[in-house]
Formats: sequence, C-alpha cells, structure tokens
Amino acid sequence: MEKNILKQKRKLGLSIGIFMIVINAISYLSSFLLVKFDLVTEQNQYVLSYVVNAINIYVIGYAVFKLALRKVECVEKKEKQKLKLTEILLLMCVTVGGAQFVNIITQIILLAIKALLHTDINNNVADMIENSNPIATFIFAALLGPIFEELIFRGTLLKRLRVYGDKTAIIYTAIAFGLFHTNINQIPFAITCGLVLGYSMVRTNNIKWPIFLHIFMNSISVVLSILLKFDLTIPMFIVELLIMISIILTLVFVPIKLSTGKVKVSNESKYDKKNLYKNAGYIFTLVLIVIITVIEAFI
Repeated sequence: MEKNILKQKRKLGLSIGIFMIVINAISYLSSFLLVKFDLVTEQNQYVLSYVVNAINIYVIGYAVFKLALRKVECVEKKEKQKLKLTEILLLMCVTVGGAQFVNIITQIILLAIKALLHTDINNNVADMIENSNPIATFIFAALLGPIFEELIFRGTLLKRLRVYGDKTAIIYTAIAFGLFHTNINQIPFAITCGLVLGYSMVRTNNIKWPIFLHIFMNSISVVLSILLKFDLTIPMFIVELLIMISIILTLVFVPIKLSTGKVKVSNESKYDKKNLYKNAGYIFTLVLIVIITVIEAFI
C-alpha cells in the first residue's frame, strides 16, 4: 500500500513534467514547420501563435495530462456548495488585489535585478499581448486560457491532490500553476492567483467558480493592456483605480479573515503527505521547469 501511494505521488509530480515536455516540444516543432513552409507573416504571426498554443496546450497537452493521471486516485465527489454575494465579491477582489499586489512587488524586484546585472529579462507573454490583435488576445488569453487551465489544474490535478488534504492540494496546485507559466514575470503572480482559485474550488466543489474568477482576473489584465496600447487615458485610470482599491481591500480584509478563522480549509489527509514533494517525479519536473524558465528569460 505504501509503495503504491509513493508511486501515485511520483505520478502527480511527473505528470506536470510530461505535460511541459509535450507542449514545449510541439510548440517548437510547430514554429519550425510554420517558418519552414513560409506560413508566418508579420500580420498573422501572433494569431498563429495563439492558435498553435491553444491546440497544443488545451487539446493535446490536456489529453496527455489526463492520460498521465488516469490511474491516480481522485477524491470522492463532494456536494456542490453555494456562495453568498458578499463571498463572490470578496473572492473577485482578492483574486485581482492579491495577484496585482504580488505583481507590483515582483516588478520592483526584477527592476532591481536588471539594474544590478545590466541585463534584460524577456517577457514573451507581455510582448505577444502588446503586439497582437485585441480580439484574438481577449478570446485566447481572457476566455479560452482560463477555462482550459482551470480544467487542467483545479479540475484534474487538485481533485487528485485532495486525498492529501485540501490545504495541501491548494498549495501544491498553486505552485504547479505558477511554474507552468515558465515566465519569471508571471510565476509569483500566478501562484498567488492559484491560491485563491484553489480555495474557491475546495470551498464550492464547483469548477465554475475558479473558471469565473480566472476569466475575471485575465480580463482585467487584457483590458488594461489594450487601453494602454491605444493610450485611452481615462478608462485606463478607472481600471487602475479599481485595481488599487482591490489591493487595499485585500490587504485589509484577508488578514482579518485569516486571523478570525473565517477562512477554514481542512487539511485532513487520507494518506501520509511525506514525499509528496521529495520524490523523483516532482524533482525532475522542478528542474525541467527551472531550465525552461531560464531559457525563456535570458535567451
């Protein structure tokens, strides 16, 4: 029994690595073929990139991920819980406020690193959003991306991790979600967002809430980038003001909620949590993602 559980823990860690290998291999192969057959133009390069990534990650990658975890035990199906309107609004606020607060800190740190090392850190996602068609960006980054990423991380991975406790499942999945982005600019932001999305999933047992919150979060970011691109000062100011209000409310209410015990997450585990991180599968994935992240950041 103990050996079987350790094997499941390895599969959980390794599944993310397999997923990353597949989507990156297909991405490089697709890029090579598109260039080789002269299908990429200045006008369509970003739309093609969105389409290729969507097929690659949300169709092929998702199928491979599900296949890799097909024999890993899922938590028993739990009854769906409703959210009060105040809870929904607070979750929306914390999703944006928490993630954006961490993003500000991250950008300050990266600016300091750039100044010290006299080097640039690539941000391919920001470049793509800035240069691509706004409609395509909204469809792929604000709608399709959140839906399929939630199906992968909260809908598939978290369900299998909940046998080790809900708190453990939220943290593990948030880290995996952050590392999946392989972008130094995005990883801290995504981990923070992932904690809220994971909480919404275990709180409600309903995938629609993390999907909704993820769409809301990405929509804010995409809309802000579009407003910045077209230099729409007044709408941009309004969105930035809403983000700042969300940050302030998050910094006020989250500590209060946590200190008063109003945010309760069970960590009752069916199996021993030992070696959930310290196993060959997880370590292999971590090393792989670090390598990919460094390559994308500096090469």
